[in-house]
Amino acid sequence: MQNLLRLCDRPDGNENNLRVSAMSAAAALVSASAMDSQSIFPEILPYNIGRTRMALNVNVVSQENLDSREQVVGSFCGLFQTLYQRMGRIDVMPHTQDVMKMLVQALQLRNASSHEEAILSIGAEAANIKEDFVVRSVAFCVCVY
Repeated sequence: MQNLLRLCDRPDGNENNLRVSAMSAAAALVSASAMDSQSIFPEILPYNIGRTRMALNVNVVSQENLDSREQVVGSFCGLFQTLYQRMGRIDVMPHTQDVMKMLVQALQLRNASSHEEAILSIGAEAANIKEDFVVRSVAFCVCVY
């Protein structure tokens, strides 16, 4: 998992969809992981929050940069979805507000796959935190209306 996440930091991460593929593989690994390896998930969530924040705030100078950023944000959203499906409520609650804000930002991009991943992640978050979703979903509700 560490090696997959390190691929996101490589300067050539945009080439040949390396970064997107690494995040997709990380999400698949989280999804298929055994119960005894789930102890690392609480470390992955803050990392994914930081990387998503960086991707959303990157300075876009060309259409290629924009397309790359939107693909990467979609991949990060996919990892959020998988983490929320596999992690316990207690572990995700401290991060839920930040994650929701980033998912709303992903919905503001002009990319259908980013939207799809963000909506699926919001659904996974709602399923995980149940009744607390109403309180924490103000940013999402404002975005929808």
